[in-house]
Amino acid sequence: MMKLAMTLILFLIVFSSCGKQKSTLLIESVKPLTTTEIPQDTFAKTREILQHFNAQEEEESQISLKDLGNLQTNEGLIKVLPFMDPKSGSKFFLNIKNKKIFGYQDYGILKEPDFQISLRDNGQTLHAPVFYQHIQSAKLNSTTLPLLGLRIALDPGHMGDKEWDRPTGKYIHDDSGNILSEGYINFIVAQLLKNNLENLGAEVLVTRNNLHPVSKLPARTFPLIKFARTELQESTLKPWFLSLLNNASSREMLYDSFEKSARLRSLFSESRRSDYFILRADLDARIDLINRFNPDITLIIHFDTADRLDDPQSLNPYVIQATKGFVVGSYGANEFSSRNQRKFFIRHLLDSYSWQTSLDLSRYLITEIKNKLGVKLASSAGPESIEVEPGIFSRNLYVPSRLSPSAVAYIECLFYNEPKEFYRILNLTDTMAINGHTYPYSNRLKQVANTLRDGILNFVRK
Repeated sequence: MMKLAMTLILFLIVFSSCGKQKSTLLIESVKPLTTTEIPQDTFAKTREILQHFNAQEEEESQISLKDLGNLQTNEGLIKVLPFMDPKSGSKFFLNIKNKKIFGYQDYGILKEPDFQISLRDNGQTLHAPVFYQHIQSAKLNSTTLPLLGLRIALDPGHMGDKEWDRPTGKYIHDDSGNILSEGYINFIVAQLLKNNLENLGAEVLVTRNNLHPVSKLPARTFPLIKFARTELQESTLKPWFLSLLNNASSREMLYDSFEKSARLRSLFSESRRSDYFILRADLDARIDLINRFNPDITLIIHFDTADRLDDPQSLNPYVIQATKGFVVGSYGANEFSSRNQRKFFIRHLLDSYSWQTSLDLSRYLITEIKNKLGVKLASSAGPESIEVEPGIFSRNLYVPSRLSPSAVAYIECLFYNEPKEFYRILNLTDTMAINGHTYPYSNRLKQVANTLRDGILNFVRK
């Protein structure tokens, strides 16, 4: 918290100079790169390499960011920046002057324009976005249908059939051979919650209504080259890429060094097929479904583990049961490589309604889990995350960072490799039928679904 406080003070100094002189948007607390480490020709050489490997030219940012004008204020930026960009990587492609944010394509050089967006004056009227208006209107609903008029998307994480347990690694076993698949329990909770929310008047989308992947691509035969090229675009600020760029003194040497690079060849290797399907194709399909549904509230449902080093898929008697939520943020220094990555960052940075309501929704959900299920709020969430408030962390997670504006909560409900919890969830006493298939489930998962329902209700009412 001391580092965040110091960073916030530096932000205030920077923004107080707006309109007087050209000033950078960010002041670094931890320096990811320096301009002396980025030769002037790095941008040109990067474009050559991307073109050489047929990476698709990215859409101009101004087109997709034009609706963000006058949404955010200086004060709003100061509030959210420490959680969005703790390592100040965005100072190498953003600048601010005269209450406008200027984006650049050439990371670290700031000579190739990409977009510009106006900031809002404090006294300037801002019309709330549609999703926020819907949430506010729902406060006037009757007690019998308190969620009438709201569209709620539920995304049960991972897949739930045995075929995908091993490649995802999202399962736990005990010494007797009992297995819990996270994809399965996420699915059950989402289906139980869907019924709860529909009974309260909401229109509900669940991204998967079976145990299979959401993506319709054939997992074993899809052409992976498209995903490899995207991966290449998003690797241009990684040390291996910059090293190859900066060590090449001619075009011939540049092409030759990349073509011989084991790191680059691995991006296009068949060994990446499973990763591209699980971490890109399937997540992209979920994002597309949710964005086309245009929800007011989105809940991404996961369960957590604290892995044992000797066997990550086994029970862990040393787990301290806890719950936590995530909001978008905590971008790493090398997560600004592509225009798309930067556009996602800018959209969340400037859409103050979405970030704040996501924080509020997460708070109500984890508070309900803490109170109803008797678990603690997590005190940490790994080195890639920053605590925003007790139990809620900012992190650059793939799905929420790419969703259109709404109230978005990514909740790790409970640790399911905690032994007592494992057997509570495994005690299958009920069944549900979906599309001709019967799915057994425990009273514990019903409790989790009811708790999430109550968290959403409290958020909407209060």
